[in-house]
Amino acid sequence: MQRSYLDACSRLGVAPHPGLALQLSLLSSAELDPDVLSSPDSAKRARAQQPCRLSDMLLDGPDLGALAAMMQDQHCASLHLSACSLAPTAMKRLSGMSALQHLHLASCSLTDESLALLVRALRAWNVLTSLDVSHTGAAQGTIAALRDWLGFWECSLQRLCLDGCKVGDIGSTELCCGLEEGARSLRVLGLRGSGLGAKGAKALLSAAQRNPRLLHAHVDYSTAPPSVLEALQAALALNAQVRPA
Repeated sequence: MQRSYLDACSRLGVAPHPGLALQLSLLSSAELDPDVLSSPDSAKRARAQQPCRLSDMLLDGPDLGALAAMMQDQHCASLHLSACSLAPTAMKRLSGMSALQHLHLASCSLTDESLALLVRALRAWNVLTSLDVSHTGAAQGTIAALRDWLGFWECSLQRLCLDGCKVGDIGSTELCCGLEEGARSLRVLGLRGSGLGAKGAKALLSAAQRNPRLLHAHVDYSTAPPSVLEALQAALALNAQVRPA
């Protein structure tokens, strides 16, 4: 990955980010099993499945532009940024990465407004299957954008993590409305420590009962009544037995 990133920087005429280049070099050193590399087709598939993982750095637009070019060269569709600070120009670049299938932004320094704009852009591409914005500034604006996306009849999203976000009981209720509409594509929802209360838990229970594709809901540290949470887990267990196509 490091060599491809440096080539992308050279093509785009931007200075390589030292920390980014270093982390990519560490990824490259343990990248693929030698047996996988023996077959060009299997190596290409393995690179596409391997996440590009970066953490604890400040990234701007040119950095993300070069990174996007590198990922396109490597046929990589999974980006994990942990505890990174993303400038507005970087968020704009991120919104234009139309081939992303998995995007993890856990603990990144992101506002509710910037995340809402990102979600709307991702909905336009409608390719992403996994989104993790846990422990970010995601709040009502992000929830409204996610609810619209989940209610879309061709929604691609299957995994969504909002652990540690300011979702609240009202936000959880609004989000669950989208789970009962559209493609009903979501399989896994994370709401640990996000303020889920009685009303939101009842809405989630209703969504689980009406949406057989929903298999897992992580709701630790909620204030919902135990009886509602038990009913929710029973509904999810039933969905897991049915396993719809």
